[in-house]
Amino acid sequence: MRDTEREVDAGTRTRLDTLNAQQELFSSRLNLVIAEHDMVVASFQLEAAAGGFTPEALGLEVQHYDPAAHLEAVRDKWIGTEPPPAR
Repeated sequence: MRDTEREVDAGTRTRLDTLNAQQELFSSRLNLVIAEHDMVVASFQLEAAAGGFTPEALGLEVQHYDPAAHLEAVRDKWIGTEPPPAR
């Protein structure tokens, strides 16, 4: 970019050439940021697909969800037809 500005000062390039060079630089930097973003998103998607975002893998101390236990708790229940449980 600096060379383009020097060539404008020397008269070998026009101001339009300088603006085009600046636009190309801006577009290149923008494409770099987009590529870095896409790389981070892809790495998170890969980690999630490989099972790296489970509470156990992340070391979170939360109650483990057991789908079989939940199924047994709601197997023969109609949603909304029973009174809420007494506390």
